[in-house]
Amino acid sequence: GGPHLPTPPPHRPPPAAVSSNPNHSNTPSSSGNPRSPSEVLKTLLRKKACLYEPDTSRAVALITWLVGRVLALEHGYFSRQQLQAGVHACVARKIDSGVITRTKVNRCMQIILNSCFHYIIPRPDGTEENGDAFRSVFAHEVSDDIRLLRELPAPWNDLSVNRDVILEASAASDLEGKTIKTSPGSNPVTPQSSPKLGSIPSEKSSPRAKDDVDGDGKRAVLLCFNENVRCAEDVFRCHNEFIRDTAHASSLQLSSSEWRSFFGKEAAGAPHLWGNIGIPVPHSEASHQVDALGMMTRSELSKFRTSWCAKRYDHDHDLCGFAHVEVNGGWLRRNPEKINFKPEMCPCIVQFSSRSEPSGRYVVNSCPHGEKCEFAHSVEEIMYHPRRYKSNVCSALARPGGCPRGDVCPDFHPAESYKFPSKKGDGRLGSRQARQGPNAGKGSQAPAAAPVLYLSPAPVSRFEEQFHLPGLKNLYRRHCSVIRAHLQNPGSCVCCYSCFGDDTGTGIDPAKLSLTGQRGLPQPRGPRGV
Repeated sequence: GGPHLPTPPPHRPPPAAVSSNPNHSNTPSSSGNPRSPSEVLKTLLRKKACLYEPDTSRAVALITWLVGRVLALEHGYFSRQQLQAGVHACVARKIDSGVITRTKVNRCMQIILNSCFHYIIPRPDGTEENGDAFRSVFAHEVSDDIRLLRELPAPWNDLSVNRDVILEASAASDLEGKTIKTSPGSNPVTPQSSPKLGSIPSEKSSPRAKDDVDGDGKRAVLLCFNENVRCAEDVFRCHNEFIRDTAHASSLQLSSSEWRSFFGKEAAGAPHLWGNIGIPVPHSEASHQVDALGMMTRSELSKFRTSWCAKRYDHDHDLCGFAHVEVNGGWLRRNPEKINFKPEMCPCIVQFSSRSEPSGRYVVNSCPHGEKCEFAHSVEEIMYHPRRYKSNVCSALARPGGCPRGDVCPDFHPAESYKFPSKKGDGRLGSRQARQGPNAGKGSQAPAAAPVLYLSPAPVSRFEEQFHLPGLKNLYRRHCSVIRAHLQNPGSCVCCYSCFGDDTGTGIDPAKLSLTGQRGLPQPRGPRGV
């Protein structure tokens, strides 16, 4: 392994001084001794039928990914039972020797099942059950991580993942002769004992009957790797994100040293396998100043929020490591290690506020350089730029409930002066509810409107590329032009009808409407917008 990070100086008060805080070193255990935040977090995971043990979880997570990779390349979609059977076959010697139990394997796998998959709901005719299209795309994007098995610590470093063993074990899990449909002409069948829509079933689920539709109308579902999972590193990142989200949902704010203790100090010494993927570290590589809440390594910072979130469980978007439109303003953060841009706002990015709309905030993007621009296109790109990140002291140091952004905050929290929440509800969940209302986080809320307006000469954006009909792209560009005209000249703007996606017919002088503007959409080539 690599060098260990130096032990940060103590910055937390003794248990007696924080006895009013149920989330930190003061929660009594059954023996009367205070429980550490790491123990509290492990209890929260157990309530979700999940388990985390540093070496064991790393091994099971890697095996689960490698087995799932084999099944996805073979079938596209597969059942939970097929995945479990394949994993159990790969660790059979460890189970037989008493190193681990099947139950512990399943509980470690549960974090992967919660964080790395979409559920595919088959139609009665089975058409949605066919995974050929996904299998084809997955085969071109997936990485081969079999070499990482040798990086596992003892006693896990002698595991092997054999394709034939996995397929044989997964086929044996369908004892009643049910197999995955692999071609459009085959009969639609559903794998035995597949999980049902609604929630992840317990391990004691009884075998299903022959029909793939139950009497209550619920159909079996299959698993499909989400868009952010194409290699072992992606699996580890989603795995650790789920653990952090579990802490966030319970207002549990851990310090950087507590995170390091929870994930295992040896994690920093395994950069090729586990490293600091999704794990807050006490200080950066260049500085030994300890951040109380932790910070991202340079590698993690470069990937932070550079892909859209694909989580299927409710979580706090403000604390998520993946991108959300209401957080990033509609512009997907670029990787500063791949695209060299300055932490300064692009002059072609202009923000407007609408008086007629209470929540009307529009960002007009007319930058002709798109993703290749040498300036930032969002506040997020400035805040998390390597030259800006953790360079300023956080303004929430004196806040009773602590910093509401926690370990994703781009500002610095001196370990010697930061005050952790002292009461349950003072942490970040309470802060979130205070600013977003009682319905925060509920899926029934209508999504917010897209906050970015793309106008010529900006290249065709990723948002526009989702419109498969050219007419929709034209209408969108035209709509953006009309909104900008009204924002620039509120109350005096005059617009004529057009469906050609241009700026013609917007202005304040009706006599010149036909003479102003720039016609046509930009060509979808060269650097793209977001």
